[in-house]
Amino acid sequence: MTLVRRGIVTALWRMDDYVDWILLRPVTVQLFSFLPRWWQCELAKLSERLDERWKTGVWNIQLDPNVNERLIVGPVCDACRKRASSVTVGPMGEGGDTEGHEQGFFDTHEIGLCSWCAPEFRDEGIESEADLQKELERVRDRTVSWRWS
Repeated sequence: MTLVRRGIVTALWRMDDYVDWILLRPVTVQLFSFLPRWWQCELAKLSERLDERWKTGVWNIQLDPNVNERLIVGPVCDACRKRASSVTVGPMGEGGDTEGHEQGFFDTHEIGLCSWCAPEFRDEGIESEADLQKELERVRDRTVSWRWS
């Protein structure tokens, strides 16, 4: 029975990957930007809930401890406001190396970014909420667009 449950959890996760491949592309998000809500990895969220309930361990993948990243599907991305977030920028949490580290804006602020917005996001020079909003707007313009570059 555990093997069947593990297969269901994995199949839902993989199906979500295929749907994401089509629906989360910048041109697709732009095309349907008039909709108030867009695809936010519902199959992956269902897979996560089943994994937690059935304790199959599919989602228990060890990530790099120096990177504040999770496989768990998060809330809406703070940059594009359409896709589900998967990367967190902000406080390192317990166990993070903070020795010799100056207090910065992201030591007290946390934002969630999707896998399309995270590579575009630059946290250098952000010292205030206004700077953050400018950067999120720049990222949104780059990741929800018609251009391919």
